[in-house]
Amino acid sequence: MNTRRALLVGLGVGLMAGSALLQLMNYGQDLSEGTTMPVELTVDQLQKQAEGKGFAMYKLSEPMYTQAQLDAAAAKAKEDALAAAAAKSGQATGDTPAPSSVSSPSSTPAPSASASPAPAETAPAVKERLGLYVAAGDSLEKVATGLKALGVIRDKAAFIKAAKPYSGKMRVGLSVFEGQATYDEIVAELLRDKNK
Repeated sequence: MNTRRALLVGLGVGLMAGSALLQLMNYGQDLSEGTTMPVELTVDQLQKQAEGKGFAMYKLSEPMYTQAQLDAAAAKAKEDALAAAAAKSGQATGDTPAPSSVSSPSSTPAPSASASPAPAETAPAVKERLGLYVAAGDSLEKVATGLKALGVIRDKAAFIKAAKPYSGKMRVGLSVFEGQATYDEIVAELLRDKNK
């Protein structure tokens, strides 16, 4: 009886293990063929998941601009505003040909007109922020190419030589650079933990 019981237990365990392996093989085959469909998310669910991971979603119909295009548009708007202010101050002084009391206030707007280019002169002092996303598995060569394209570095080979000891320690995520950074500052930003 004991031999028969051991035989039946072995047969039952074998059938269960075989059916589990068969199900696993079928699932693996479905995955390799791509027939297993992932769970479809609604737009709201996808938006919430993206925000939770720190990303933003945009519709393809919404216009997107690069940083260079945005900077050019801002510079053009600033020039237009300065030209309009200069034209307005020129019209104000040209329309009033009268007394010397008016000419002394007109000398007052002239310093304010010269004061408006002063913020434009301080604008280059404000550091421009540039971002580069470092993906998992990116090589130092690829990162250096991206940094050169952004204008963060000028000499790709010199940067690769300086950053070579740290190439395997770069962290995945968005690295943000302000102004003309030194190689040490760039490497420190690439090594910074972006998940905090």
